[in-house]
Amino acid sequence: MEEECLRIRANAEDLGSLRLNCVDMELIGSVKGKDKRTELMSFSGQFTLSIDRAKQGTCYKYVVIEKGDVHCEYLAEFPPRNKGEIINRFLSIPDKYLKPGATWHKFDGVTYIYGERRWLERVCDYFRSEETVENRTTALLAYLPKWKGFLVDGAGEEMTATDALLALDKVVHSMTNVWVKQRGYRPEEKAPASNFDICKVLVEHLQPKIKENAAVLAPSNLGFNTRFSVLVSSLAIVLVLKNLKYNTKMIKAKRKYVLSLLRCLSLEADPTEQKCTTYEVVLDEFCEGLRK
Repeated sequence: MEEECLRIRANAEDLGSLRLNCVDMELIGSVKGKDKRTELMSFSGQFTLSIDRAKQGTCYKYVVIEKGDVHCEYLAEFPPRNKGEIINRFLSIPDKYLKPGATWHKFDGVTYIYGERRWLERVCDYFRSEETVENRTTALLAYLPKWKGFLVDGAGEEMTATDALLALDKVVHSMTNVWVKQRGYRPEEKAPASNFDICKVLVEHLQPKIKENAAVLAPSNLGFNTRFSVLVSSLAIVLVLKNLKYNTKMIKAKRKYVLSLLRCLSLEADPTEQKCTTYEVVLDEFCEGLRK
């Protein structure tokens, strides 16, 4: 047996009843936090469920096996209602994925596995909210789609705006709505610590692209492809910000970026042909549901 690897164990009988590993996680890389001192390892794994199990859901947890000892994760961000009780993650799959052959991607954020640390040391972690918020922020940014419309200096991948927005929405939903279950209670969807500000994180992440788009549009003799790319990028960012819940104070603080976005969204129609070619091409980047 390979030692000191991250695995998943689930409570369901058909998945091993927490006694057997049902998913072996694969290390796919690492990411550094904003302070450059914290480094998180990034893992990925997959497994297949029966339709019945997918509908019922199950409790599960991440574990590390070291020299025969099983060290379970500790949900530092989600303390139980009662001291000493165990709280687990819960698998809740959206209805639209409950069909044969469907694939559902889940982003679990950060797992904390302490090994042989004493109970008192573990309790102290409930008060280290700044650390858990920073770690969740680092994980969120690592999961976000690497679309060129969100990144600067020509970096990023080729994909449609629709694909990028749908991928971002899945990450944001997973990272801000975590299903957990405590013994004796129904599964519940919980938000991370109140000081995890998803709006602030995304706005700060997109600010460089907003600035770049405004700078690119400054010259008047832009080619069609350049103007098209800036327009699609800016419109996609507007849709991201539109769906976020942010307070008045933050809106005022980011006013200049909002104005920059509005300038980037200007369109020029051809008076001779009586049509706007850019507008027609842009529509192809956004599915019908996003156009409404």
